[in-house]
Amino acid sequence: METDVFVKKKISTGLFSGQGLVLQKFSGKGTLLITVQGSTSVYDLKEGETMTVSGGHLAMMDDTCEYDIQMIGGFKNVVFGHEGLAFTTIKGPGKVILQTMPAGNLADELSSHISSSSSSSSSSSSSSSSSD
Repeated sequence: METDVFVKKKISTGLFSGQGLVLQKFSGKGTLLITVQGSTSVYDLKEGETMTVSGGHLAMMDDTCEYDIQMIGGFKNVVFGHEGLAFTTIKGPGKVILQTMPAGNLADELSSHISSSSSSSSSSSSSSSSSD
């Protein structure tokens, strides 16, 4: 199994978009184990068919696919969009695998559960101590 790493876009786009600037390519024979967050959805893009996804959701794609990062325009999109400053566009042909819970979303989800459980446990412990 061979591994190759390459930069796919201008560095300024990668820095301001929050998107993956560096891609990894795996080739050859062997077993490859990867980790994705959440569930996966598999799409088979036809020749010339495109898919636009939010940052971080792209898990894998065939090397026959073209990959591009497009900056989001407009002040409202940047401030209120909750998607970062860019989208990933993939053009077929080839197989694309998306993940439903990229690392940033996973961290947000976990932190909301941790803060809600810690606030509920502190309020229940304070209510039990006040009854003593």
